Amino acid sequence: MSDTEKKKKKGLLPKTELIILIVLLGFFVLWSLKQCSNSIKPIEETPVLSQEDQSDSVENQPIISELRVDTFEIVKEVTALYVNINKLKLRSSPNLKSEVLEELEIGSKVMFAGEVTDSLYTFSLGKREVTEPYVKVKTWKGLEGWVYGAGVDYYKKKVEGTY
Repeated sequence: MSDTEKKKKKGLLPKTELIILIVLLGFFVLWSLKQCSNSIKPIEETPVLSQEDQSDSVENQPIISELRVDTFEIVKEVTALYVNINKLKLRSSPNLKSEVLEELEIGSKVMFAGEVTDSLYTFSLGKREVTEPYVKVKTWKGLEGWVYGAGVDYYKKKVEGTY
Protein backbone atom coordinates (compact mmCIF):
# COMPACT_ATOMS: atom_id res chain seq x y z
CA MET A 1 0.00 0.00 0.00
CA SER A 2 1.36 3.40 -0.89
CA ASP A 3 1.43 6.46 1.31
CA THR A 4 -1.34 8.19 -0.65
CA GLU A 5 -3.70 5.22 -0.18
CA LYS A 6 -3.00 5.25 3.60
CA LYS A 7 -3.75 8.98 3.72
CA LYS A 8 -7.05 8.49 1.87
CA LYS A 9 -8.15 5.71 4.25
CA LYS A 10 -7.00 7.71 7.24
CA GLY A 11 -8.91 10.78 6.07
CA LEU A 12 -12.07 8.82 5.21
CA LEU A 13 -12.52 7.23 8.63
CA PRO A 14 -12.66 10.46 10.67
CA LYS A 15 -15.17 11.96 8.22
CA THR A 16 -17.45 8.93 8.60
CA GLU A 17 -17.16 9.05 12.37
CA LEU A 18 -17.92 12.75 12.32
CA ILE A 19 -21.06 12.23 10.20
CA ILE A 20 -22.27 9.45 12.54
CA LEU A 21 -21.68 11.65 15.58
CA ILE A 22 -23.59 14.55 14.00
CA VAL A 23 -26.53 12.29 13.15
CA LEU A 24 -26.58 10.85 16.71
CA LEU A 25 -26.35 14.33 18.17
CA GLY A 26 -29.26 15.42 15.97
CA PHE A 27 -31.40 12.50 17.19
CA PHE A 28 -30.51 13.35 20.80
CA VAL A 29 -31.49 17.00 20.35
CA LEU A 30 -34.81 16.03 18.75
CA TRP A 31 -35.53 13.51 21.53
CA SER A 32 -34.67 16.04 24.28
CA LEU A 33 -36.88 18.71 22.70
CA LYS A 34 -39.75 16.25 22.61
CA GLN A 35 -39.19 15.41 26.29
CA CYS A 36 -39.07 19.07 27.27
CA SER A 37 -42.28 19.86 25.42
CA ASN A 38 -44.26 17.37 27.54
CA SER A 39 -45.58 19.81 30.12
CA ILE A 40 -47.13 18.92 33.43
CA LYS A 41 -50.65 20.20 33.63
CA PRO A 42 -51.46 21.87 36.96
CA ILE A 43 -54.41 20.65 39.01
CA GLU A 44 -57.29 23.04 38.73
CA GLU A 45 -58.09 24.49 42.11
CA THR A 46 -61.71 24.64 43.09
CA PRO A 47 -62.92 27.82 44.73
CA VAL A 48 -63.43 27.84 48.48
CA LEU A 49 -67.00 28.68 49.38
CA SER A 50 -67.63 31.66 51.63
CA GLN A 51 -70.02 31.47 54.59
CA GLU A 52 -72.73 33.21 52.53
CA ASP A 53 -72.37 30.75 49.66
CA GLN A 54 -72.62 27.83 52.07
CA SER A 55 -75.85 29.15 53.50
CA ASP A 56 -77.56 29.08 50.07
CA SER A 57 -79.90 26.26 49.29
CA VAL A 58 -78.49 22.94 48.10
CA GLU A 59 -79.66 23.51 44.52
CA ASN A 60 -77.62 26.71 44.18
CA GLN A 61 -74.40 25.25 45.55
CA PRO A 62 -71.84 23.95 43.08
CA ILE A 63 -70.76 20.34 43.33
CA ILE A 64 -67.16 20.07 44.44
CA SER A 65 -65.56 17.06 42.84
CA GLU A 66 -62.08 17.59 44.23
CA LEU A 67 -60.88 19.74 47.06
CA ARG A 68 -57.17 20.40 47.14
CA VAL A 69 -55.63 21.96 50.19
CA ASP A 70 -51.94 22.77 50.42
CA THR A 71 -50.64 22.44 53.95
CA PHE A 72 -47.30 23.38 55.33
CA GLU A 73 -45.92 21.84 58.46
CA ILE A 74 -44.05 24.31 60.59
CA VAL A 75 -41.27 22.59 62.45
CA LYS A 76 -39.46 24.49 65.16
CA GLU A 77 -35.89 23.36 65.53
CA VAL A 78 -35.17 22.25 69.07
CA THR A 79 -31.63 22.57 70.37
CA ALA A 80 -30.83 20.17 73.17
CA LEU A 81 -28.42 21.23 75.89
CA TYR A 82 -26.94 19.04 78.61
CA VAL A 83 -26.44 20.06 82.22
CA ASN A 84 -22.75 19.75 83.06
CA ILE A 85 -22.84 20.98 86.70
CA ASN A 86 -24.57 18.98 89.43
CA LYS A 87 -27.62 20.68 91.02
CA LEU A 88 -27.67 23.53 88.49
CA LYS A 89 -30.41 25.92 89.56
CA LEU A 90 -33.28 26.64 87.17
CA ARG A 91 -34.44 30.16 88.11
CA SER A 92 -37.56 32.17 87.29
CA SER A 93 -35.49 35.13 86.06
CA PRO A 94 -31.81 35.61 85.13
CA ASN A 95 -30.33 36.64 88.48
CA LEU A 96 -29.16 35.06 91.74
CA LYS A 97 -31.99 36.54 93.82
CA SER A 98 -34.80 35.03 91.74
CA GLU A 99 -36.86 32.01 92.78
CA VAL A 100 -35.29 28.57 92.23
CA LEU A 101 -37.79 26.46 90.25
CA GLU A 102 -35.76 23.24 90.24
CA GLU A 103 -32.26 21.89 90.73
CA LEU A 104 -31.12 20.05 87.61
CA GLU A 105 -28.98 16.94 87.86
CA ILE A 106 -25.74 16.57 85.94
CA GLY A 107 -26.25 14.97 82.52
CA SER A 108 -29.95 15.89 82.31
CA LYS A 109 -31.19 17.20 78.99
CA VAL A 110 -32.94 20.57 78.56
CA MET A 111 -34.16 22.47 75.49
CA PHE A 112 -32.79 25.88 74.53
CA ALA A 113 -35.71 28.34 74.64
CA GLY A 114 -34.10 30.86 72.29
CA GLU A 115 -33.09 33.60 74.73
CA VAL A 116 -29.74 34.63 76.18
CA THR A 117 -29.08 37.65 78.41
CA ASP A 118 -27.11 40.54 76.98
CA SER A 119 -25.04 40.83 80.15
CA LEU A 120 -22.23 38.50 81.18
CA TYR A 121 -21.85 37.32 84.76
CA THR A 122 -18.67 36.09 86.46
CA PHE A 123 -18.94 33.32 89.07
CA SER A 124 -16.58 30.92 90.77
CA LEU A 125 -17.45 27.34 89.93
CA GLY A 126 -15.34 25.31 92.28
CA LYS A 127 -11.73 25.98 91.33
CA ARG A 128 -12.59 27.95 88.18
CA GLU A 129 -13.87 31.43 87.55
CA VAL A 130 -16.13 31.69 84.48
CA THR A 131 -17.90 34.53 82.69
CA GLU A 132 -21.10 33.60 80.85
CA PRO A 133 -24.64 34.92 80.24
CA TYR A 134 -27.82 33.36 81.56
CA VAL A 135 -29.62 31.07 79.11
CA LYS A 136 -33.37 30.43 78.97
CA VAL A 137 -34.20 26.71 78.84
CA LYS A 138 -37.18 24.42 79.10
CA THR A 139 -37.08 21.09 80.89
CA TRP A 140 -38.72 17.97 79.53
CA LYS A 141 -41.23 18.30 82.39
CA GLY A 142 -42.34 21.61 80.84
CA LEU A 143 -40.71 23.99 83.34
CA GLU A 144 -39.22 27.07 81.70
CA GLY A 145 -36.58 29.20 83.37
CA TRP A 146 -33.05 30.54 83.35
CA VAL A 147 -29.75 28.75 84.02
CA TYR A 148 -26.20 30.03 84.13
CA GLY A 149 -24.62 29.55 80.69
CA ALA A 150 -21.53 27.76 82.01
CA GLY A 151 -23.81 25.08 83.45
CA VAL A 152 -25.05 23.81 80.07
CA ASP A 153 -23.34 22.64 76.91
CA TYR A 154 -24.16 21.00 73.58
CA TYR A 155 -22.36 17.85 74.70
CA LYS A 156 -22.84 15.68 77.75
CA LYS A 157 -19.78 16.24 79.94
CA LYS A 158 -18.82 17.22 83.48
CA VAL A 159 -17.04 20.51 84.00
CA GLU A 160 -13.72 19.79 85.68
CA GLY A 161 -13.08 21.56 88.97
CA THR A 162 -16.76 21.87 89.94
CA TYR A 163 -18.45 20.16 92.85
